[in-house]
Amino acid sequence: MKKLNSNYLKRQVVFLAIASLLLSGVSFLVVGAPFPDPPPNQPPEAVIVSITPNPAFVGDNVSFVGMGYDPENCDKYFSWDFDGDGTWDVVDVLVEGFDWVYYYVNYTYSSPGTYTVVLMVKDIEDASDTDTAVVVILDLPPTVDITYPNEGQTVHGTITIAGTASDPDSNLTLVEIKIDEGNWSIAAGTNNWEYNWDTHTVEEGRHTIIARSQDDYGNYSDVDIVNVTVKFIPDLECVGTLGWTSVKPGATVNGSFTVQNVGEVNSKLNWEITECPQDWGTWTFYPSSGTDLTPGQGPFTVNVTVVAPNQQNHQFTGNIKIVNKENTSDNETISVSLTTPRNRLSLSPILLQICKKIIGRFPILAKLLGINSSLSI
Repeated sequence: MKKLNSNYLKRQVVFLAIASLLLSGVSFLVVGAPFPDPPPNQPPEAVIVSITPNPAFVGDNVSFVGMGYDPENCDKYFSWDFDGDGTWDVVDVLVEGFDWVYYYVNYTYSSPGTYTVVLMVKDIEDASDTDTAVVVILDLPPTVDITYPNEGQTVHGTITIAGTASDPDSNLTLVEIKIDEGNWSIAAGTNNWEYNWDTHTVEEGRHTIIARSQDDYGNYSDVDIVNVTVKFIPDLECVGTLGWTSVKPGATVNGSFTVQNVGEVNSKLNWEITECPQDWGTWTFYPSSGTDLTPGQGPFTVNVTVVAPNQQNHQFTGNIKIVNKENTSDNETISVSLTTPRNRLSLSPILLQICKKIIGRFPILAKLLGINSSLSI
């Protein structure tokens, strides 16, 4: 942009002074040479007054204000070259008016860059002047959105973080992901992208997923942020069976089975025994529950003690149920059984003597009845 030539202003003041004297009746005497010829035509003066906004973004409506000054001619022609390529984008627009005239025009840029704007003002005798200015057009930044997981979601294992990205005026070059304050990692794809995250690399709890995209001008998008909760999932497994035979009524028997977390690495299993036979025996478990059992700890032994029922010659069966306290659908069943023997015979003394004599004479009967020759029945 430039300032107006002050010579024009001085000449204007002189002309106004002479006109004022003539109007007041003052006479002039010209001595010597004849009155000179009119001065040659002077070109107008072009001034770029303003460019708004500057800098601007691609696609913005940029407003240009140009001014032309020519005290000799009132009509002026305006031409604009908005990108400095030598081609007039606006050509010879006639603006009628006074010495000073203004011309307003809007233009939209489709590509970022620094452009030289040229204004040419021409009078009716084709005398012209130009002014130049610089306008800076910025690239519109790209955008990025995380579409999975959702805000506040609980995740575990290896998950696929997914999303979209776009750029209205240039090409995307990459999408990057980081977890919490970690390093940026490049996702697969651009407009539709995804990134596999192994949650076992962090601790359980709240974590922040951050995404950004970049275009081929090196501009980054604003980040998109999603907060999730990482919860490692345990998996309950129990191994063992409990079976006792020929248990004397009222006797105490012992056994065991194992509880193990076969779930994700770093997961913690909280388990408990919720069911055991209620219609027979007196049951004791040590322990009856446990917390924070990790896969790395391997099988954990649960000791079982049962007091047999006071019923003879009977078979008892049932199940022990163990559950994952945080997911009751994750449960295991241990089968149990216990049998008591039949009653021994109770004979009167007279009958007992008779039986002893018979068995003494026929020893084969003792073997068939499963008793000894002393008649311990």
